[in-house]
Amino acid sequence: MLLINTFVYLAGCAQIEGVEAFRVESVWPSSEDSVSSPSDVKVIKVVFNTNVAMETVWGKITVKRIYIPRLDEEEISVKIRQGENARTLEIIPLETWGYGKICCSLERGIESFQGVDLKKRYEWEFMIGNDATRPFLTNVVFVYGQNSLTNLVDVRFFFSESLSEDSIRNAFSLSPSSLYFIEYDDSLAMVRVYSPSSVEWGVYTLTVANSLKDKSSHQLKEGTNISFSLGERDKVVHLVGVYTNGGGNLLGTIAISNVDKYAKIEFRFDSFLDKNQVESMIEIFPFVSYRTEVVSNRLWIVPSGKWNVEETYLVSLRKGIKDIYGNVSTNSYYQKFFVSNEFSYYLRITNFVCYDQSTNMWYPGEENAITMPPMGWSTTNVAVRLVFNGNYVPFSIFGNISIERVMGSGSDMPEIMNVVFGPDPMTLSFTIDGLLLDDKSLYLLRVRGGNNGIRDNYSNSLSSDLVYYFRVTNLE
Repeated sequence: MLLINTFVYLAGCAQIEGVEAFRVESVWPSSEDSVSSPSDVKVIKVVFNTNVAMETVWGKITVKRIYIPRLDEEEISVKIRQGENARTLEIIPLETWGYGKICCSLERGIESFQGVDLKKRYEWEFMIGNDATRPFLTNVVFVYGQNSLTNLVDVRFFFSESLSEDSIRNAFSLSPSSLYFIEYDDSLAMVRVYSPSSVEWGVYTLTVANSLKDKSSHQLKEGTNISFSLGERDKVVHLVGVYTNGGGNLLGTIAISNVDKYAKIEFRFDSFLDKNQVESMIEIFPFVSYRTEVVSNRLWIVPSGKWNVEETYLVSLRKGIKDIYGNVSTNSYYQKFFVSNEFSYYLRITNFVCYDQSTNMWYPGEENAITMPPMGWSTTNVAVRLVFNGNYVPFSIFGNISIERVMGSGSDMPEIMNVVFGPDPMTLSFTIDGLLLDDKSLYLLRVRGGNNGIRDNYSNSLSSDLVYYFRVTNLE
């Protein structure tokens, strides 16, 4: 991320002198030094006024990166060694510094050879990156997908630094022309382009002109055109999946599926359904009282109480089911299932996909056999989407998804960030911080189950931890 060249102290990061007998004399880089690239800082040097006892240093030095303009903070893994003499410490990164504000601290307790310690905490900061370079686009997020079944526009553009708000309006345009609004969030350096209501279906192009400027009046490094599609007309609506109990797709199978007495029967289509029409197209034999839930392209049939145990049901969906564009299905569909009294219901993950930012496409994976798409170091994170077989409880997510290193060296593990609940109650999206991943390690994504794991609205949890293995590839 490109950063500005105004070097200021963070609140609480002012330089504090130690006692006269043992103090810091100089640091490099300091707030006065101009550093344009992470490669310009091989080591951070700290020089004391007398020889330092190296055995007192460990655990007392912290280096953090502050991303501008978002102000996200993360600790950087470093190693410490003695410099060219006994008065000098060298701090060496175990990962890239990245662009941003680097804040360093020496804790009290570091001692000189004479046993005199640094009585007060010493902090300083410096910047990597300056505003002599033009801003650039770092990421584009399509809230409804780049090939969306909706007819709503909501696209987020993220830039390398804060923008001049006066230049934003004329820099963005939508073709073919339609009503849209623009919002700007300076804390994220993010421009949101969205429609206040439904627009016509079709293929659209959003243009970002290089007239867009940062706050120092530097123009955008390169303009761009990004195309996306909304909905489809004059097509046939197809059923693409039938699911029960979080199992595999039953569409096209002859076998009767065993289900729990409280199970939802899920039907997935290739278009967003007209929820006001679909219920009239359902028949169940023998009859049982039920209700329907429709979210985007999914239809659930839910018993009002429960299915009758030891009963075989036939669910029929008549042809003529409509999507939100008025398209209809031309075939009828039938599915049999048997209600078992022995089935234990668990929340399950029915789909695991990850986003390749180089191709702007989502790729599916399988449990215990995941290989994430290649991820270049210019990408700050890897996007992941989980789809459950039921409506999960959002607060049960926190603390129950983690990244672990299976093979390779290093102690820092990337965190789960940017958690998004939706677009429906069964879908969860988040990102993995790519700056802390390396191409020499094997990682796993752990989704925790059991009593304290992720659960649905009926307190059904994942039966056990689910593990997805992945590697990343350095594309540079």
